[in-house]
Amino acid sequence: MTRKSIVDDLWKDGNSGLSKKTLYSIINYIFDQINQALVEGQEVKISGFGTFRVRHTKGRRGRNPRTGEMRVIHPKRTVQLKPSKKLTTKLNLLAKRCKI
Repeated sequence: MTRKSIVDDLWKDGNSGLSKKTLYSIINYIFDQINQALVEGQEVKISGFGTFRVRHTKGRRGRNPRTGEMRVIHPKRTVQLKPSKKLTTKLNLLAKRCKI
């Protein structure tokens, strides 16, 4: 799913009465707000979907599996999603139906 597909779905729904350009602006604003909150180290909770958190990983020594060369892996920050119970339940029901 892309921003374009989200905007197209909203526009085809027709209930908003907004142009595609306006819908793009709204979607971009929402994602910018989420990005800004994560950059500032805040959690972002979206009810029924999950919680985005910034996770800090420590630096460590690693090995290139191809060459065997030892390297330093620098510390970094990543985004982690903890899905809501509602989303997890839906995914598990779908998996049971598909017999995965």
